[in-house]
Amino acid sequence: MSGEGNNRADRVIGLLAGLGPLRVWSVVITIFGDHARCAEDEIPARQLRRLVARLGIRDDALRVALHRLKNDGWIIARRSGRTSSYRLTARAFAECAAARPRIYAAAAGAGCDPVVIVAPPGKGAWPRGDDDRDSPGALRRLAPRIHVGCRGAVPPEDCLVAPLTGEPLPLWFRQRMAPRELVEGYARLEAALREVVGLLGSAAGGLPADGRNALRVLTIHRWRQLLLRHPDLPESFFPPGWQGESCRRHVREILRALPALEFDDPAPA
Repeated sequence: MSGEGNNRADRVIGLLAGLGPLRVWSVVITIFGDHARCAEDEIPARQLRRLVARLGIRDDALRVALHRLKNDGWIIARRSGRTSSYRLTARAFAECAAARPRIYAAAAGAGCDPVVIVAPPGKGAWPRGDDDRDSPGALRRLAPRIHVGCRGAVPPEDCLVAPLTGEPLPLWFRQRMAPRELVEGYARLEAALREVVGLLGSAAGGLPADGRNALRVLTIHRWRQLLLRHPDLPESFFPPGWQGESCRRHVREILRALPALEFDDPAPA
């Protein structure tokens, strides 16, 4: 492989790696979520180490992440002689499969029926608080006891669920759908992805296999980090300057230029 291909790989990987620290366990889930098309799909330990090393992740950090994921019921290890492989548990595979249609969708809000969910008095501010760790992307808190999302998000019992109509939506509402840090995160990602697309051009096939794998994983990972933090609502629900759909177009262009993850080295772990 030419030095030019390796240099280009380093540049495009660096653009996405430079957007912030990588949580190793989360990167591993991104890898499995992209690779595992059926519950039995495995990744050889040797190949997993090689891939994350290309992302700048040390072997000891990977071991800690794999230990955590095994303890949390996300992955299963299998040994065969001197080799070992990993695969998702049934629960983890189901969660990744549920997120897959949204991650690879051609547009936001496909099939979304926007609704307002109002919790009854006494329920408090459901879900707790107003950050995405308490409401993992399915809903957005508009006010205490009032949330917005797609029909199908399961509210507590006795909630009022009503269709959301009245577009064009007021600016205050659209700003409430996306906190400033999320808007800024998409702006940073869009700039990085745009530069990746420009550098990649038609030369994706000239990248080394490990570079293609690493770029594919980082593209999906950075996209997934932001995408799953907000409801899958149409673009018109978000504030002016929203770069979510521009990011989607760049992600799809990059992934079209890259093959599926390649784990074809039979060498022992």
